[in-house]
Amino acid sequence: MRRSPESLLPLKDLELQVLLALEAEPMHGYALLAAVGERSVGVMKPGPASLYRALAKLTEDGLLEDAARFAHADSTDPRRRYFRPTSFGRAVLQAELRRLSALLAEAKAAGIRYRRGAS
Repeated sequence: MRRSPESLLPLKDLELQVLLALEAEPMHGYALLAAVGERSVGVMKPGPASLYRALAKLTEDGLLEDAARFAHADSTDPRRRYFRPTSFGRAVLQAELRRLSALLAEAKAAGIRYRRGAS
């Protein structure tokens, strides 16, 4: 039986950030730690254990795959495991972004406003 991308929603914040970062390019864990912190403007600061749990879950769920052959040519450390989204992972990411866009549209329609960076 084939799963729908929507069956895995909502994604956890860290899972979403990982998929967004890997959509740009394959990365290894250490690079992902930095990318998630950067992408979230310092709001998210996952530790290695949290990140590797998220990577394991996303891989187990079929959203990520090994990207060793797609890794940067300048990488000389064979211990680094690179990840990239699968086609199913990309579909789940798109479904989550649609879900979040709809949620924001509902809030806007209800007159709820937010200011970026404000409490």
